[in-house]
Amino acid sequence: MSRLSNQLYFERYQFLMTMWLEVRDLYTVLWPNEQWELHAFYQPLKELSEAEFVEHRTSIQKMEPGLASKAGRHFKVLYESYRVAFAYSEGDEQRFRGAISQMSRQRPRHETPGKRQVSVRLLVHPEPDLKMLASAFYDLAVSMAQQKNRTNEHGAAQADG
Repeated sequence: MSRLSNQLYFERYQFLMTMWLEVRDLYTVLWPNEQWELHAFYQPLKELSEAEFVEHRTSIQKMEPGLASKAGRHFKVLYESYRVAFAYSEGDEQRFRGAISQMSRQRPRHETPGKRQVSVRLLVHPEPDLKMLASAFYDLAVSMAQQKNRTNEHGAAQADG
């Protein structure tokens, strides 16, 4: 089993951070649990110095000894996907993103009642976005209230009719 040097570890972190900022969909080539393991080991959303990374690496390897090898395997899949998409795209960003989309781990296509094809790609955030969650719960509550109102109005109309 090869061990990462501190320099290589930091370079991978920088690559992962850049990909998160510029080509976030690249992470969807991994399953959600693999994305979480990658985030846990490399911490690509945190701006840390190289010294802080070495400290993180030391502590995470003590807490979760097997995480380094898992994250390394996940990084290789992600990086190889990037290389394949980059070579395929020949410098065309749209082709690059299309290639990433084709390689992503997605749920099977689903056809909506309006005959629209929908596919879902799974992208995890290492920490919950509380504003986004609050907004989703609010939207859900509004939708449920509207549905209840429509049901009550429909029932009242039938009783009158």
